[in-house]
Amino acid sequence: MFLEELTWIEVRDMISSGKTTIIISTGGTEQDRTSSLESTTSWSSSQQAKSRPGLRTALVAPVVAYVPEGDVDPPTGHMRYAGTITTPQGH
Repeated sequence: MFLEELTWIEVRDMISSGKTTIIISTGGTEQDRTSSLESTTSWSSSQQAKSRPGLRTALVAPVVAYVPEGDVDPPTGHMRYAGTITTPQGH
């Protein structure tokens, strides 16, 4: 069940019936090829997590697409390429 497809009433009722787990995937927005940028973690990683015992009935939150992708100054990792988005370490 994808959180963004439910109403708050449906979520409230699920919580009342005992659903207490949600999967929140993170992934970086980085260059993948010269034509577009994309999030490196997607719906598929949430689906993989849901295959684990205990998570089969978990709700799935939208992907949080911004994670550390390298240092800004001097640029390291994926931050060496234009269009990569990062969050500062420790913030």
